[in-house]
Amino acid sequence: MSAVTQEKTPVVLQALTGERLAINPGCSRCGLCQTSEAQNGYAVIRRVCVGGAGPKNATIMFIGEALGSEEVLQGVPFVGAAGRVFTDCLVEAGIARDEVYVTNVVKCRPPQNRVPRSREIAACLPYLLQEIEELKPNVIVLVGSTAMTAFLGPLSITKVHGQVFTVEGFDARFVPVFHPSYVLRRADDSTVRKKFINDLILVRRFAATGSIEKPRQSNHYVLVQDRAAFDGLMRKLFQADVVDFDCETTGGNPGTDRLICIAFSVREHEAFVVPLEVNGTRFWGVVEEDHVRSELKRFFESEVPKCAHAGALIDIPFLRALGIDLRHYDFDGLVMDYLLDENKPEHQRCLKELAWDHNDMGGYEAGLEE
Repeated sequence: MSAVTQEKTPVVLQALTGERLAINPGCSRCGLCQTSEAQNGYAVIRRVCVGGAGPKNATIMFIGEALGSEEVLQGVPFVGAAGRVFTDCLVEAGIARDEVYVTNVVKCRPPQNRVPRSREIAACLPYLLQEIEELKPNVIVLVGSTAMTAFLGPLSITKVHGQVFTVEGFDARFVPVFHPSYVLRRADDSTVRKKFINDLILVRRFAATGSIEKPRQSNHYVLVQDRAAFDGLMRKLFQADVVDFDCETTGGNPGTDRLICIAFSVREHEAFVVPLEVNGTRFWGVVEEDHVRSELKRFFESEVPKCAHAGALIDIPFLRALGIDLRHYDFDGLVMDYLLDENKPEHQRCLKELAWDHNDMGGYEAGLEE
């Protein structure tokens, strides 16, 4: 959890000791009251100082940027095209729209939906602070850069989205996330939507438990180092309903590169690694290696269902180089991803992108990268 420590004081902190105001449709604190309008057929609808929507006992409060044209017409935040993306992603994250409170930093519509100016944000803060004090949420989600900067200062939302912050003067915790309009603009990159949904899942988890961490089971990883352990693994594999496997190699060419090891898993949080060489030296003795290769061949050519992430590209060619004809290969993660979306760019098909797309393991590499 991070505390806000910025050289430039966020604008909200500058306003904490100031006044609080109830939502006022007759507000004229800044010039946006003259331009907060939208076309409805031949009519021009003007709506000023639109407050939030949602239950007064909501534990999660979403704060966006400002009204758009549809919000002016309906008088409710987050109901335009981006609002529909927002609602859909909430559902995918297991959050009901009618259980959360949504509002904006700026209560009117800026001309041509431009980014609100600092004086407009400052003029609206007494309304927003009043909403926060009345609602007393556990979690405040800062939707987009404008809301994030108002509370946290000039951070990069691409770097801090999904993180939990404390802000002086507030009991709630703050979580910045992408704005749904950004998700909508980046519809060509499915990972953006998945990251947004994953952040919403973290928000839901934090609101419920006070922690963003998913309850973790302990992992059990075994390096198979002798014949007895290897034979025990083979018995386990032959009895399994399905076996996931992964080959690690020195490169991508089975004609010139070598197979280093093979990992097997028959259930979550458990894996067994069979080494074939270490630092270029064969791991097994001659007799044992013959036995290991013979048993691996017997398993891979058996009727036990098998799956891998990119078997057709890497695993199968390298197994063939060892004289193994893989049978009953029932699932390939990369092939399935092609079937789901054949137009996805190639750079989005690596393992960590698929983790964002198809399960809740997205971001698994963050700890390693840090």
